[in-house]
Amino acid sequence: MVLINYPPKEIYDSSTQTKPDYDLIILWMVYNNKVCKWSYFTEEPIQIPVGTLSRHLKVLKNEGYIDKISRGNYKINPKGKKKYYELSRATINIRKVNYPPK
Repeated sequence: MVLINYPPKEIYDSSTQTKPDYDLIILWMVYNNKVCKWSYFTEEPIQIPVGTLSRHLKVLKNEGYIDKISRGNYKINPKGKKKYYELSRATINIRKVNYPPK
């Protein structure tokens, strides 16, 4: 039996934010597991919709962040690790109120 590392609930839970960052979720999973299977993304607790998962994996693969080892198996590469660090360190911008000048 393979032990799968899932991201913290704050990253994938839709109740804490309006829209989850699927790129961050996918890169987190691929970074923290040796090899990540397609089914890991569609199972509990993450449950990324199949169409969304396909679109984001295709973009990440085409941009060179992840490598497809075999059918349904993905692995992160050094460029993907750099992108993962950038996304994980990104802070949430708080909207500031802009008042007219006095």
